[in-house]
Amino acid sequence: MIIDHQMTVVEEVRSFKEAVAAKHGFDVARIVHAARQRQEASGRRIIRQGELTSAGQLATLPESKSEGEDYPQSESELRR
Repeated sequence: MIIDHQMTVVEEVRSFKEAVAAKHGFDVARIVHAARQRQEASGRRIIRQGELTSAGQLATLPESKSEGEDYPQSESELRR
């Protein structure tokens, strides 16, 4: 793939994503399968959600907070 030197980073990433998707027939299952094969072939340790890390901690995805979650949600909570 030839990347134009005038491309922005975003354009370059989008171009790469489009090329990868096209290579796998725009099939999400095939794209994910190929990505996992590349991960395994990299030789790097891959920690999946639910595994223990080298520090003995459980690998989890960070929980996202809803906007305004830290604020009382009802009138009764306001009185506390």
